[in-house]
Amino acid sequence: MKRPSSLSGSLALVAPTVLLMGSSSQAAIDAYMKIDGVEGEATDSEHQKWVELSSVSFAVARPVTFTSTGLTSDGRPSQSSLVISKVVDKASPPLFLKCLQGDRIGQIAFDFVPANLSSRKAYYRIVLEDVLISSVSQGQSEDAVPTEEVSLNYAKIEVTYYAIDLKTGEVSASPTSEATFDFTAVK
Repeated sequence: MKRPSSLSGSLALVAPTVLLMGSSSQAAIDAYMKIDGVEGEATDSEHQKWVELSSVSFAVARPVTFTSTGLTSDGRPSQSSLVISKVVDKASPPLFLKCLQGDRIGQIAFDFVPANLSSRKAYYRIVLEDVLISSVSQGQSEDAVPTEEVSLNYAKIEVTYYAIDLKTGEVSASPTSEATFDFTAVK
């Protein structure tokens, strides 16, 4: 996670962007998404029927004012859409339709799993609640598999990190650190 930095008069806390290279067997991190009412094609032992992802990115920010007495945070926090990239798959038509119909999704979970370790347990998890799909953008370049980006807007987010032993591949059973924020209640 990047440290807070000044960005056009705002203090931004930028959440990690996870970019996954190549197929899931070649990636340093495998990422999966579980959506209420939408089935994916993942075959991972811990994530069967989840949606396999190529990348995930999002950001949160809180406005900061520079005064003669120092910094003051005097505005509402904000978040960007959480944007996922993936290949077109079984989940694509339902996501497309949910976007067009404005269907609310109760919960979406994201698990990030080290690809080269024996453990298939997530070491980082994001859970979104009260979610709307704001856009679906599909494309395909020559000799490439069709891909899509899906933008998700949410009212509540929870992020959880589990310590991982890189020598053994074991992921701790209990969270090492976690945070939850409700943008509707602003807490």
